[in-house]
Amino acid sequence: MRKILITVLFVLGLALLIIHTSPPPFEECKAFRNAEVFHLTSTPLNEFFISWSPDSNKIIYNSENQIWVFDLESRTTERITENGVYLDGKFSPDGRKIAFVSIHNDSSSICVMEYRTRVTECFEMDGKNLNPKWSPDGSKITFVRVDESGRHLWVMNADGSNQRPLTHDLGKVECWNYDWSPDGSKIAFSVKISGKREVWVMNKDGNGKRKLGNGMLPEWVTERELYFLNNSTLYGVDVESRLQRVVAEGVGHYTLYGGLLVHDFDFNITILCLNAMEDMRLTKSGHDIFPVFSPDGRKIAFMTDRFGNFDVWIVFAGSSYSF
Repeated sequence: MRKILITVLFVLGLALLIIHTSPPPFEECKAFRNAEVFHLTSTPLNEFFISWSPDSNKIIYNSENQIWVFDLESRTTERITENGVYLDGKFSPDGRKIAFVSIHNDSSSICVMEYRTRVTECFEMDGKNLNPKWSPDGSKITFVRVDESGRHLWVMNADGSNQRPLTHDLGKVECWNYDWSPDGSKIAFSVKISGKREVWVMNKDGNGKRKLGNGMLPEWVTERELYFLNNSTLYGVDVESRLQRVVAEGVGHYTLYGGLLVHDFDFNITILCLNAMEDMRLTKSGHDIFPVFSPDGRKIAFMTDRFGNFDVWIVFAGSSYSF
Protein backbone atom coordinates (compact mmCIF):
# COMPACT_ATOMS: atom_id res chain seq x y z
CA MET A 1 0.00 0.00 0.00
CA ARG A 2 2.84 2.36 0.88
CA LYS A 3 4.61 1.87 -2.46
CA ILE A 4 1.34 2.22 -4.37
CA LEU A 5 0.45 5.53 -2.69
CA ILE A 6 3.92 6.96 -3.19
CA THR A 7 3.79 5.96 -6.87
CA VAL A 8 0.32 7.48 -7.37
CA LEU A 9 1.36 10.78 -5.80
CA PHE A 10 4.51 10.89 -7.90
CA VAL A 11 2.76 9.96 -11.15
CA LEU A 12 0.20 12.70 -10.67
CA GLY A 13 3.12 15.05 -10.58
CA LEU A 14 1.82 16.79 -7.52
CA ALA A 15 5.02 17.88 -6.08
CA LEU A 16 4.14 20.32 -3.39
CA LEU A 17 6.86 22.92 -3.82
CA ILE A 18 7.50 26.19 -1.99
CA ILE A 19 10.43 28.52 -2.70
CA HIS A 20 11.68 31.85 -1.35
CA THR A 21 14.49 33.80 -2.92
CA SER A 22 15.98 35.76 0.01
CA PRO A 23 18.51 33.50 1.73
CA PRO A 24 18.07 33.41 5.51
CA PRO A 25 21.07 34.11 7.73
CA PHE A 26 23.20 31.13 8.71
CA GLU A 27 21.49 31.18 12.13
CA GLU A 28 18.35 29.88 10.40
CA CYS A 29 20.31 26.84 9.27
CA LYS A 30 21.69 26.22 12.75
CA ALA A 31 18.20 26.51 14.28
CA PHE A 32 17.24 23.14 12.83
CA ARG A 33 19.98 21.40 14.82
CA ASN A 34 17.57 21.43 17.76
CA ALA A 35 14.45 20.82 15.70
CA GLU A 36 11.32 19.44 17.37
CA VAL A 37 9.23 16.85 15.50
CA PHE A 38 5.49 16.51 16.19
CA HIS A 39 2.74 14.13 15.06
CA LEU A 40 0.05 16.40 13.59
CA THR A 41 -2.72 14.14 12.25
CA SER A 42 -3.68 10.62 13.26
CA THR A 43 -6.62 8.84 11.64
CA PRO A 44 -7.16 5.30 10.31
CA LEU A 45 -6.89 6.73 6.77
CA ASN A 46 -4.08 8.29 4.75
CA GLU A 47 -3.37 12.03 4.79
CA PHE A 48 -1.43 13.46 1.86
CA PHE A 49 -1.08 16.38 -0.65
CA ILE A 50 0.38 18.80 1.91
CA SER A 51 0.69 22.55 1.32
CA TRP A 52 0.89 25.71 3.46
CA SER A 53 -1.05 28.93 3.82
CA PRO A 54 0.94 32.10 3.00
CA ASP A 55 1.06 33.10 6.70
CA SER A 56 2.60 29.72 7.66
CA ASN A 57 -0.16 29.11 10.24
CA LYS A 58 -2.27 26.58 8.33
CA ILE A 59 -1.58 23.27 6.61
CA ILE A 60 -3.94 22.02 3.94
CA TYR A 61 -4.07 18.30 3.22
CA ASN A 62 -6.23 15.45 1.92
CA SER A 63 -8.01 12.70 3.85
CA GLU A 64 -11.14 10.65 3.10
CA ASN A 65 -11.24 12.18 -0.41
CA GLN A 66 -11.83 15.58 1.16
CA ILE A 67 -9.73 18.67 1.83
CA TRP A 68 -8.88 19.56 5.42
CA VAL A 69 -7.13 22.51 7.04
CA PHE A 70 -5.09 22.26 10.24
CA ASP A 71 -4.73 25.57 12.10
CA LEU A 72 -1.47 25.63 14.07
CA GLU A 73 -2.53 28.53 16.27
CA SER A 74 -5.81 27.01 17.45
CA ARG A 75 -4.62 23.41 16.98
CA THR A 76 -7.90 22.53 15.30
CA THR A 77 -8.68 20.61 12.12
CA GLU A 78 -11.56 21.51 9.82
CA ARG A 79 -12.92 19.77 6.74
CA ILE A 80 -13.71 22.40 4.11
CA THR A 81 -15.25 20.22 1.35
CA GLU A 82 -18.06 17.67 1.26
CA ASN A 83 -20.28 15.63 -1.08
CA GLY A 84 -17.67 14.73 -3.66
CA VAL A 85 -14.08 13.67 -4.23
CA TYR A 86 -11.54 16.48 -3.92
CA LEU A 87 -7.77 16.73 -3.67
CA ASP A 88 -4.67 18.90 -3.94
CA GLY A 89 -5.75 22.16 -2.32
CA LYS A 90 -3.49 25.21 -2.58
CA PHE A 91 -3.98 28.64 -1.01
CA SER A 92 -3.82 31.71 -3.22
CA PRO A 93 -0.88 34.07 -2.58
CA ASP A 94 -3.10 36.36 -0.46
CA GLY A 95 -4.56 33.42 1.50
CA ARG A 96 -8.16 34.31 0.61
CA LYS A 97 -8.87 31.49 -1.84
CA ILE A 98 -8.07 27.82 -2.33
CA ALA A 99 -7.71 26.12 -5.70
CA PHE A 100 -8.26 22.36 -5.76
CA VAL A 101 -9.22 19.41 -7.96
CA SER A 102 -12.71 17.90 -8.16
CA ILE A 103 -12.84 14.28 -9.39
CA HIS A 104 -15.94 13.05 -11.18
CA ASN A 105 -16.03 9.68 -12.96
CA ASP A 106 -13.30 9.69 -15.64
CA SER A 107 -12.70 13.44 -15.63
CA SER A 108 -11.68 16.15 -13.21
CA SER A 109 -11.90 19.92 -13.02
CA ILE A 110 -10.33 22.80 -11.09
CA CYS A 111 -12.37 24.57 -8.41
CA VAL A 112 -11.75 27.79 -6.48
CA MET A 113 -13.14 28.36 -2.99
CA GLU A 114 -13.40 31.60 -1.03
CA TYR A 115 -11.78 30.38 2.17
CA ARG A 116 -13.72 32.58 4.59
CA THR A 117 -17.21 32.02 3.14
CA ARG A 118 -16.62 28.55 1.57
CA VAL A 119 -18.34 29.77 -1.61
CA THR A 120 -16.98 27.50 -4.35
CA GLU A 121 -17.00 27.51 -8.13
CA CYS A 122 -15.90 24.48 -10.19
CA PHE A 123 -15.04 25.40 -13.76
CA GLU A 124 -16.25 23.67 -16.92
CA MET A 125 -13.23 21.84 -18.33
CA ASP A 126 -12.49 19.02 -20.76
CA GLY A 127 -10.35 15.99 -19.90
CA LYS A 128 -8.61 15.35 -16.59
CA ASN A 129 -7.30 18.52 -14.98
CA LEU A 130 -4.74 18.24 -12.17
CA ASN A 131 -2.07 20.02 -10.15
CA PRO A 132 -3.34 23.62 -10.01
CA LYS A 133 -0.88 26.36 -9.06
CA TRP A 134 -1.43 30.07 -8.59
CA SER A 135 0.72 32.62 -10.37
CA PRO A 136 2.73 34.76 -7.92
CA ASP A 137 0.27 37.67 -8.29
CA GLY A 138 -2.79 35.40 -7.94
CA SER A 139 -4.31 36.44 -11.27
CA LYS A 140 -3.72 33.14 -13.10
CA ILE A 141 -3.94 29.41 -12.35
CA THR A 142 -1.84 26.90 -14.22
CA PHE A 143 -2.74 23.22 -14.33
CA VAL A 144 -1.98 19.94 -16.09
CA ARG A 145 -4.60 18.62 -18.53
CA VAL A 146 -4.61 14.99 -19.64
CA ASP A 147 -6.58 14.26 -22.84
CA GLU A 148 -6.12 12.71 -26.27
CA SER A 149 -3.43 15.27 -27.13
CA GLY A 150 -1.18 14.16 -24.27
CA ARG A 151 -0.38 15.57 -20.84
CA HIS A 152 0.06 19.32 -21.22
CA LEU A 153 0.37 22.50 -19.20
CA TRP A 154 -2.52 24.96 -19.44
CA VAL A 155 -3.25 28.35 -17.93
CA MET A 156 -6.46 30.27 -17.18
CA ASN A 157 -7.59 33.36 -15.38
CA ALA A 158 -8.28 32.86 -11.69
CA ASP A 159 -12.04 32.98 -12.41
CA GLY A 160 -11.76 30.03 -14.84
CA SER A 161 -11.99 32.10 -18.02
CA ASN A 162 -9.63 32.12 -21.00
CA GLN A 163 -8.35 28.53 -20.66
CA ARG A 164 -5.50 28.01 -23.10
CA PRO A 165 -2.70 25.49 -23.69
CA LEU A 166 0.95 26.32 -23.13
CA THR A 167 2.83 23.25 -24.36
CA HIS A 168 0.82 21.77 -27.26
CA ASP A 169 3.47 22.85 -29.76
CA LEU A 170 5.77 20.18 -28.28
CA GLY A 171 3.52 17.42 -29.66
CA LYS A 172 2.10 14.47 -27.73
CA VAL A 173 4.30 14.69 -24.64
CA GLU A 174 3.84 14.31 -20.89
CA CYS A 175 4.28 17.42 -18.74
CA TRP A 176 4.79 16.82 -15.02
CA ASN A 177 6.22 19.09 -12.33
CA TYR A 178 6.41 22.82 -12.95
CA ASP A 179 7.18 26.07 -11.13
CA TRP A 180 6.43 29.76 -11.69
CA SER A 181 9.40 32.11 -11.57
CA PRO A 182 9.33 34.48 -8.56
CA ASP A 183 8.35 37.45 -10.75
CA GLY A 184 5.70 35.47 -12.63
CA SER A 185 7.27 36.03 -16.05
CA LYS A 186 8.38 32.44 -16.74
CA ILE A 187 7.43 28.84 -16.02
CA ALA A 188 9.93 25.99 -15.66
CA PHE A 189 8.57 22.51 -16.26
CA SER A 190 9.62 18.89 -16.63
CA VAL A 191 8.40 17.02 -19.69
CA LYS A 192 8.77 13.45 -20.88
CA ILE A 193 9.75 13.36 -24.55
CA SER A 194 10.54 10.07 -26.31
CA GLY A 195 10.88 8.34 -22.95
CA LYS A 196 13.30 10.88 -21.45
CA ARG A 197 12.51 13.46 -18.76
CA GLU A 198 13.74 16.92 -19.63
CA VAL A 199 13.62 20.33 -17.95
CA TRP A 200 12.43 23.27 -20.04
CA VAL A 201 11.60 26.91 -19.43
CA MET A 202 9.12 29.16 -21.25
CA ASN A 203 7.56 32.58 -20.96
CA LYS A 204 4.27 32.71 -19.06
CA ASP A 205 2.35 32.84 -22.37
CA GLY A 206 4.02 29.65 -23.65
CA ASN A 207 6.45 31.36 -26.01
CA GLY A 208 10.24 31.26 -25.83
CA LYS A 209 10.56 27.57 -24.95
CA ARG A 210 14.05 26.14 -24.52
CA LYS A 211 15.50 22.99 -23.02
CA LEU A 212 17.79 23.43 -20.01
CA GLY A 213 18.79 19.85 -19.21
CA ASN A 214 17.72 16.29 -18.46
CA GLY A 215 15.82 15.72 -15.22
CA MET A 216 12.74 16.73 -13.28
CA LEU A 217 11.43 18.75 -10.30
CA PRO A 218 12.55 22.21 -11.47
CA GLU A 219 12.59 24.93 -8.80
CA TRP A 220 13.50 28.58 -9.17
CA VAL A 221 16.31 29.79 -6.91
CA THR A 222 16.60 33.30 -8.33
CA GLU A 223 15.11 35.03 -11.35
CA ARG A 224 17.96 33.55 -13.37
CA GLU A 225 18.87 30.21 -11.76
CA LEU A 226 16.93 26.94 -11.51
CA TYR A 227 17.56 23.76 -9.57
CA PHE A 228 16.43 20.39 -10.90
CA LEU A 229 16.93 16.74 -10.03
CA ASN A 230 18.43 14.05 -12.25
CA ASN A 231 18.31 10.71 -10.46
CA SER A 232 19.62 11.74 -7.02
CA THR A 233 21.91 14.53 -8.22
CA LEU A 234 20.75 18.13 -7.78
CA TYR A 235 21.84 20.52 -10.52
CA GLY A 236 21.75 24.28 -10.83
CA VAL A 237 21.36 25.86 -14.26
CA ASP A 238 21.58 29.43 -15.52
CA VAL A 239 18.40 29.90 -17.58
CA GLU A 240 20.14 32.37 -19.93
CA SER A 241 23.49 30.66 -20.61
CA ARG A 242 22.21 27.12 -19.82
CA LEU A 243 25.46 26.43 -17.95
CA GLN A 244 24.97 23.70 -15.34
CA ARG A 245 26.66 22.90 -12.04
CA VAL A 246 26.31 20.09 -9.54
CA VAL A 247 24.78 21.42 -6.31
CA ALA A 248 24.55 18.23 -4.23
CA GLU A 249 24.48 14.43 -4.46
CA GLY A 250 22.08 12.06 -2.71
CA VAL A 251 19.02 14.32 -2.88
CA GLY A 252 15.41 13.08 -2.87
CA HIS A 253 12.14 14.91 -3.39
CA TYR A 254 12.98 18.43 -2.23
CA THR A 255 11.76 21.94 -1.52
CA LEU A 256 13.71 25.15 -0.98
CA TYR A 257 13.74 28.11 1.35
CA GLY A 258 16.52 30.56 0.56
CA GLY A 259 19.79 28.88 1.51
CA LEU A 260 18.07 25.78 2.90
CA LEU A 261 17.01 22.65 1.07
CA VAL A 262 14.96 19.86 2.66
CA HIS A 263 14.59 16.45 0.98
CA ASP A 264 13.55 12.84 1.61
CA PHE A 265 16.44 10.76 0.28
CA ASP A 266 16.31 7.22 1.75
CA PHE A 267 12.85 8.06 3.19
CA ASN A 268 14.27 10.31 5.92
CA ILE A 269 13.92 14.09 6.20
CA THR A 270 17.26 15.84 5.79
CA ILE A 271 18.17 19.52 5.59
CA LEU A 272 21.05 20.68 3.46
CA CYS A 273 22.43 24.11 4.36
CA LEU A 274 23.57 25.25 0.93
CA ASN A 275 25.66 28.18 2.21
CA ALA A 276 27.82 25.83 4.28
CA MET A 277 27.09 22.51 2.48
CA GLU A 278 26.18 21.00 5.83
CA ASP A 279 23.73 18.08 6.14
CA MET A 280 21.39 17.64 9.10
CA ARG A 281 19.19 14.57 9.28
CA LEU A 282 15.96 15.47 11.06
CA THR A 283 14.30 12.02 11.06
CA LYS A 284 15.60 8.46 11.02
CA SER A 285 12.48 6.35 10.64
CA GLY A 286 13.00 5.34 6.99
CA HIS A 287 9.31 6.11 6.34
CA ASP A 288 9.21 9.88 5.74
CA ILE A 289 8.49 11.57 2.39
CA PHE A 290 7.55 14.82 0.59
CA PRO A 291 8.82 17.52 3.01
CA VAL A 292 7.46 21.04 2.41
CA PHE A 293 8.91 24.24 3.91
CA SER A 294 6.48 26.76 5.38
CA PRO A 295 6.65 30.20 3.71
CA ASP A 296 8.47 31.64 6.75
CA GLY A 297 11.10 28.89 6.61
CA ARG A 298 10.63 27.97 10.27
CA LYS A 299 8.58 24.81 9.83
CA ILE A 300 8.55 21.71 7.66
CA ALA A 301 5.51 19.50 7.09
CA PHE A 302 5.97 15.97 5.75
CA MET A 303 4.17 12.65 5.30
CA THR A 304 5.08 9.43 7.09
CA ASP A 305 3.67 5.94 7.34
CA ARG A 306 5.85 4.96 10.30
CA PHE A 307 2.69 3.84 12.18
CA GLY A 308 0.98 2.12 9.23
CA ASN A 309 -1.04 4.71 7.31
CA PHE A 310 0.24 8.07 6.11
CA ASP A 311 -0.08 10.95 8.61
CA VAL A 312 1.08 14.56 8.54
CA TRP A 313 3.98 15.41 10.82
CA ILE A 314 5.71 18.73 11.38
CA VAL A 315 9.21 19.90 12.25
CA PHE A 316 9.74 23.18 14.13
CA ALA A 317 13.10 24.96 13.96
CA GLY A 318 14.59 25.49 17.42
CA SER A 319 13.63 23.80 20.66
CA SER A 320 11.25 26.29 22.27
CA TYR A 321 7.98 24.96 20.83
CA SER A 322 5.47 23.17 23.03
CA PHE A 323 2.97 21.73 20.61
